Amino acid sequence: LAGSPAMIFMFGQTGSGKTYTMQGLLRRSAASLFNVGPGALQVAAFEVAGKTMTDLLDLSNKEMRVQEDMDRRTRVLGLRWREAASPEDFVRVASEAQERRATRATQANDTSSRSHSVLRVGRLGDAPLLTFVDLAGSERRQDSSRHDAQSRKDGAEINSTIFALKECFRALQTGKGQP
Repeated sequence: LAGSPAMIFMFGQTGSGKTYTMQGLLRRSAASLFNVGPGALQVAAFEVAGKTMTDLLDLSNKEMRVQEDMDRRTRVLGLRWREAASPEDFVRVASEAQERRATRATQANDTSSRSHSVLRVGRLGDAPLLTFVDLAGSERRQDSSRHDAQSRKDGAEINSTIFALKECFRALQTGKGQP
């Protein structure tokens, strides 16, 4: 957090504790985020479920789009930013976003995240300082054998988006991807 944006990324199988660990990291990082600079923080949170993006801090269901600006920075258009004036306020806003995530019972968990969530933290007018990414868990075929049709469809979408992300990382690692 010494002037460069950072990301904390949770990836793993359904039921492995990604969301639980992310909640702990959010609580533990709250005080540190307020030590980076003066003033309140701005927080935004959204989820990606299949081909749909939902703002987790704005219930108006307005359309959201991802766009790259002229400086090659990725922007999420239509995303609402909320102020967090203290570490406690930050944890409250982050928890509010988490509670609105899409969940469904699976064989691994009673309330398993069925979406990928992104929580961004920054200061007004600046690029985000820190991004927290909590991916929905990957699903093994044997873990979804007793799922209904919708649950199997959700699992297939989650797996396909995780595969696409893995290929993006692979392209960046080999130097064949975008800078």
